[in-house]
Amino acid sequence: MWKDAFLALAGFDVTYDRPSIEDIEFGYRLRAAGGLIRQAPELQGTHLKVWTFQNLMITELRDRAIPWAFLLLSRDCARDELNIAVTERIRALVACLCVVSLVASLVGLTPWLLTVFLLVTAFAANLELFALFHRRNGLLFAIGGILFHQFYYLYIITAYSCCWLLTKSSKLISGWSHAGQAVRS
Repeated sequence: MWKDAFLALAGFDVTYDRPSIEDIEFGYRLRAAGGLIRQAPELQGTHLKVWTFQNLMITELRDRAIPWAFLLLSRDCARDELNIAVTERIRALVACLCVVSLVASLVGLTPWLLTVFLLVTAFAANLELFALFHRRNGLLFAIGGILFHQFYYLYIITAYSCCWLLTKSSKLISGWSHAGQAVRS
């Protein structure tokens, strides 16, 4: 049954040059075709990769954030699911506000208490993740993990915003091109 649904939709999109978001893209096609996706949180796996900051950022941006942003923008399918759920968007907004507040505090425009409040809010909004980090590797790792997670929100928002701008500007340029052709005709 599952294999039949997979084959009926031609499986994963092989146009992705590298392992990327082909599972997510397939999920969108499956849902559009009326299929159901069942989550099984009891199943867990581990990526057996040695992460460095550089290969993490390359993988996150080139292989996940940018392709996923273009997929969302091309399909207009930003629903309340996965990493784009409303709760994740709110957490991302808090991360952005933390940075704005920090900069504003550094130049004396806002009190430091606002930045502290926003950081506490970020920790509270990610309490389950903080607890997981704490159980696995202790308090310092948990604090660092949540702070790095705020950085994750910032680069994901930046990547999505750049993709949105590229998409909108290419549509605008395409519209100008078509308008220019119509005037010449």
